[in-house]
Amino acid sequence: MPNKLSAGFYDLLLSDRASEALDSSSSKTRLLDIAESARLAENGVDDHVSMLWDFGTAHASLATSYRCKLPNEASIIGTEGTIRIPDFWRARECSLFHRDERIDHFSDGRAGSGFEFEIEAVSDDIGAGRLSSAIVPLQNSLRVQTFMDRIRSEFPALHNSL
Repeated sequence: MPNKLSAGFYDLLLSDRASEALDSSSSKTRLLDIAESARLAENGVDDHVSMLWDFGTAHASLATSYRCKLPNEASIIGTEGTIRIPDFWRARECSLFHRDERIDHFSDGRAGSGFEFEIEAVSDDIGAGRLSSAIVPLQNSLRVQTFMDRIRSEFPALHNSL
């Protein structure tokens, strides 16, 4: 059986990290509600997923697709400005906007695919004998898995085909 809910993993991670940063007083971000729509390819893998998440004080709008080319951009929108991150899953740069005016920009100038950091972090953890990453601790991974299970339970085609 193919792995279900594969397309939006990085969307889920970014939303989890952003919502956690907003609620630093709590050790656990509370996802109150999810609305989603998903389509499956002939092989049973999700190839288009759209989701709306409600964290109470924050909201996330997520979309991922193998059916069409999406912009691969993350926007974190607050009351005072917006952070835009092109190719967020391998981010090299980001911009801070106040209304429509870009007021700051960061670019790390590196070459590569962006996965080098993941490879290096896992290699360091294994080499040091660590069973969990300090960058993405086990509790974060388990929380994202809980989100994925909740999404699957609300979309029967994903849940029933596991």
